[in-house]
Amino acid sequence: MATLQNSKWTADTHYLLIHGSWHAGWCWDDVGSEIEAAGASYTALDLPGHGSHALIPKSYAAAPLHGADFETEISPIAKLNAADFAAPIIAAAHHARSNGATRIVGVGHSMGGVPLTFATAAEPDLFDAIVYVASLMPLPNQPAGAFLGLPEQHENSLLGSILIGDSGVIGALRINPSSTDGDYIEKARRALAADVDTAIFSAIFAKFTPDAPANIYGEIPVFSSGDSGNFGLMPRRYIRCMTDQTLLPSTAMAIVDALDAQWQRRKTELVDFASGHEPMFSSPQKLARAILAPPM
Repeated sequence: MATLQNSKWTADTHYLLIHGSWHAGWCWDDVGSEIEAAGASYTALDLPGHGSHALIPKSYAAAPLHGADFETEISPIAKLNAADFAAPIIAAAHHARSNGATRIVGVGHSMGGVPLTFATAAEPDLFDAIVYVASLMPLPNQPAGAFLGLPEQHENSLLGSILIGDSGVIGALRINPSSTDGDYIEKARRALAADVDTAIFSAIFAKFTPDAPANIYGEIPVFSSGDSGNFGLMPRRYIRCMTDQTLLPSTAMAIVDALDAQWQRRKTELVDFASGHEPMFSSPQKLARAILAPPM
């Protein structure tokens, strides 16, 4: 990987940090501090239905949370599509450009890689590089959800153990962040961040929103060519988390292989991390260095 030492790349670059399902911009706080310490700038977005834009099922405030209403209530984000999630990323990129950003790097964690891909596919001239962190993404002929159906992913991912209700019915991937059930919280920790202390994870998990988009995993973007380039020529880095029990390392490798088969002129830079699905919590300094490094 390229070194940050004596590099002008970092100081001249603005990073757009895109969170995953149930998270919000706050999940990047420690990584963002490292980015600023390196002399760069960043924006950590709250995607629709998350964080400051949270859309919460009415039954979430009722008891018991695991009752039939919470399991079956149609999600308030059910009608949102990939374009809705990509729009604020595109807007943030334009805002950064208008404020003098020389380069923009989009960073997508987990689900965040899907709207980031839609954004960079639609307006490739806005972005100078992409970093995927344990992330899903669509291809021109393959939605992101296809990777979730890979046999090893389908059989061995632990994420399904904490999902509530039928995503096809409620229109969302639903969890219960306010649960006081220690077994449920431990299942979430094992799936998402087994390398994070139990007490710390419990505090993090309580900040999640209950619903995350489901429909976007079936959508395919239109990959446009810009004035100066296109998605396939854009530098891209994939950070694969080797103890990930949500998006398995084999699935991440399949995504990288599919990327490189689709766009053979520029190969994906693969970086392997000894971490679970949430390196922004378990190893923020190391993650920041991997994000900040100039493209090879």
